[in-house]
Amino acid sequence: MWHSPTRYLAGFREMTADRFIELDPERIRPPKHNSRKEDDDGDEAETPDDEPSFLQMVRSIKRRGLLQPISVRQLPDKYYEIVFGTRRLRAWKAARPGQKIPCVI
Repeated sequence: MWHSPTRYLAGFREMTADRFIELDPERIRPPKHNSRKEDDDGDEAETPDDEPSFLQMVRSIKRRGLLQPISVRQLPDKYYEIVFGTRRLRAWKAARPGQKIPCVI
């Protein structure tokens, strides 16, 4: 049975209420080491914003919202660093500019 994203996130919030937060994407920094950033030759290998899989993720977020929150850790300067979900953050910014993104600390 399919559950709506709102219902999923409501349950998620209950399970992790002490670790769930919605953040302004501008307060989230990319990870220092990103496995998608470089390929074997050291060249940049990050998914381009016009690749079909990325555009599909943007459309999905516009329609359904974020189905899985990104994972972040708090930095000493009141910013956060992405642990998991760099592509989801980029897609969120494209799909819902100016809106806070669901995160798990």
